[in-house]
Amino acid sequence: EFLMDRTDLAWFAYSGGYLAVSLIFLFIAKLLFDLVTPYRLKKELTEKDNPAFGVHLAGYIAGLLAIICSVFSGEAVAPSLEQFTSEMIDVAIYGGLGIALLCISSILNDKFVMGRFKCREEIIDRQNTAVASVSGAAYLGSGLLIAASIYASVDLVSVLIFFVLGQLVLIVFCSLYKAVTKYDDLEELGEKKNLSAGVAFAGNLIAYSVILFKGIGVDPISAVEFTLQDRLLNFGYYAIAGVFLLAVGRIIADKLFLPSVSLHKEIVEDRNLNAGIVEGTLVLSIGLVLFFCL
Repeated sequence: EFLMDRTDLAWFAYSGGYLAVSLIFLFIAKLLFDLVTPYRLKKELTEKDNPAFGVHLAGYIAGLLAIICSVFSGEAVAPSLEQFTSEMIDVAIYGGLGIALLCISSILNDKFVMGRFKCREEIIDRQNTAVASVSGAAYLGSGLLIAASIYASVDLVSVLIFFVLGQLVLIVFCSLYKAVTKYDDLEELGEKKNLSAGVAFAGNLIAYSVILFKGIGVDPISAVEFTLQDRLLNFGYYAIAGVFLLAVGRIIADKLFLPSVSLHKEIVEDRNLNAGIVEGTLVLSIGLVLFFCL
């Protein structure tokens, strides 16, 4: 017969408390999303049945959950009300900062990643799922960078330093991606509403964010022991090696899985969503492999 002792009940209550706090953070983030963005969640999801907004919002939630998980990371020695109350101070500070940085990253991504068109018009007025797939991926990518910065933080300044660096490098990567593809990504996403191109772009963006997460998110003990210079060198190694190995791995994977197929033709001319999904999945898989092996 299974019986729960007081310690089990204490851990159950402790976990339940964190779950309640996470739901509060999600609610606050939802209110902030409504406040600082031109989107109206209920109207777009239930009245207009806008799939583009659903994809965009899903990316926001995924990025937010990455931040919440990093804020909650760590182990408690023994659950107690005093410890829980003490931890909630840091949770409130870093969680609030994470949500604010995610909103800032959205502005930066709209301006420097999406470029020449306005996300609001594409997602709300044109219900463009191609643009939404990239904007949602950008939310998740930036959320991973913020999560890594919080996880490996020694103070608030270190969070801001590595968020700025990570966001800057992510924007540069997106610019490189748009430069090396054989087609005009923004034309395919905006004017042509090419979902295949959007999914391929989103996969590459998330894959590189995963690698940057590894470069920023050193374990907390190392974060304390490393100097700022050590951490910058570590980040630089992953940022540079990640670009090169991700590109090489993607080319090899494309030849292995689709040896006789032109992805450019499938994505641009045929607008083959299957090709975009395979492309995005392959590059994301390579990113995950590099996360564990690099």
